[in-house]
Amino acid sequence: MKKFLCLLLAAASLFAHATVLAKPQSKTKEPPQAVIEDDTASIPSVKIIRVLLDEQDADQESKFIIKSPHGFVLESPTESNNTAVYQKPELHLLCKDKTLYLQCRDHRYRRIKYDSIEICSPQRTLTMGGSTYQGSLVIRVDEENNSVLVINKLPLEDYVYSVVRYESIPSWPLAMQKVQAIISRTYATFLMQQARLKNPRFRYFDLKNTNIHQVYNGTHNYTHLRQAVDETSNLILTHKGNVALTMFDICCGGAIPAHMRPKDCSKPYLARQKRCTFCQTAPSYQWKEDLHITAFLNQLKNSPNAARKLKHFNGPISEVKAFDCDKAGLVHRIKLFDKNNKAFTLTGNDIRTTSPHKIKSLSFNIKKIRDRIVITGKGYGHQRGVCQWGCKEMVSRGWSIKGILNFYYPGTKLSRLL
Repeated sequence: MKKFLCLLLAAASLFAHATVLAKPQSKTKEPPQAVIEDDTASIPSVKIIRVLLDEQDADQESKFIIKSPHGFVLESPTESNNTAVYQKPELHLLCKDKTLYLQCRDHRYRRIKYDSIEICSPQRTLTMGGSTYQGSLVIRVDEENNSVLVINKLPLEDYVYSVVRYESIPSWPLAMQKVQAIISRTYATFLMQQARLKNPRFRYFDLKNTNIHQVYNGTHNYTHLRQAVDETSNLILTHKGNVALTMFDICCGGAIPAHMRPKDCSKPYLARQKRCTFCQTAPSYQWKEDLHITAFLNQLKNSPNAARKLKHFNGPISEVKAFDCDKAGLVHRIKLFDKNNKAFTLTGNDIRTTSPHKIKSLSFNIKKIRDRIVITGKGYGHQRGVCQWGCKEMVSRGWSIKGILNFYYPGTKLSRLL
């Protein structure tokens, strides 16, 4: 017990709450490999994913309350080989001056010697901030980036089970959920490889829990989705022996990715040449945003990128023109003219980011009609990879899962992680 407390805490007050255990020694193992069903190369893989739940400024004081009715198991960093049982239903952590502190029985915070601590539960679930997570939670001070990281480590299949709930509509057919499970697992595996092999910024985590990567909010009650995950267990898509980057969105709006600019030539499976005609009944297949010119200009000036470019704009808007579009219909550059007829250039993304839930894609037309700015467009998202509404319709028409995947990611093959 003394050995652990000397290593983990700079105080003895934890004695009342912690029973010290020896951390089992583990032998170094080679990463699991993917058995390629149609391809020839094997794919290195890892079965535990690290999801960044939160990132806070290390210069600000941060408090974390973690709940578990069955108590906690506290893990010190791997190299120290120490574990302790913390027998309370709540665990309070504080980060102050880039140092971690644990609240003890007298409600005082004692310093933790290390810059990180891993928190587990005997029941494998932990609650924090109103959400419940499987696996463990890691609180880490990242001094290089001056941040405090909250990371959820959990089995990849449990992660996929959560993502299928939040990245698709739970009431959709089982076959659609299977497609989503495969592409979400593949996308996560791709990012895991990139994080661990190429990107030093992601050395502590593999991906974020938002739509920057995939939406992940921990456990949920849609237990029927487990069937989709279990029946596609460990299946991923590969291209020429490498894990594919399986991008997806809710509705492609009929855009042809091969006609987009710029093309990502290193990933030809994202440059589909066939038009998806299956999503035409989707609510976001066609959309319209109609704003007064003053409201539109105010939205732009509230967006940092657009505001910088419009610093000397002398309103109101006299005209607006999209002058740089690709063959797929995506808008790349737009000109706004002020009352002196001076032109200011914005990107299509500058326009979209002012209201991403209303301006749903870059596939749009923009016009000034009297005192209104009218934007009409198609699709919702980046319009590459799987179109979820199209996939749902293909399922209803009897397409096989493999056929759907081959349509949206031409040239890819199904593989299985071991």
